[in-house]
Amino acid sequence: MQIDFQAALTQLGRQNYQLDQVQVREIQLKKTIGDPVTLKIAKHDLVLDGAHHGRVLLLHGIDDLRIDNFGTYQLLTVFYRGHEKASGTLFLPNTKQAIVEKG
Repeated sequence: MQIDFQAALTQLGRQNYQLDQVQVREIQLKKTIGDPVTLKIAKHDLVLDGAHHGRVLLLHGIDDLRIDNFGTYQLLTVFYRGHEKASGTLFLPNTKQAIVEKG
């Protein structure tokens, strides 16, 4: 699970997403073009959920997600099988940072 989780986070980092809003159990992401998406748990799956692009399954069998926001990066921990966990780091620019860098 640890390898699969880190692979999913690495893939998100390569998709040119930017952080829009970080909460304890979900992250709102945006691209410069396109609709926002949400990284969250839905029906025991870690998914990327978009209003117009549907739902992308990243990991199956996840009980909970915890997000610690450290500003320049986020530490995500998934809990599965009731008590086991895997952690990974997500490095994405903040949308406000991206706007400042462009201006």
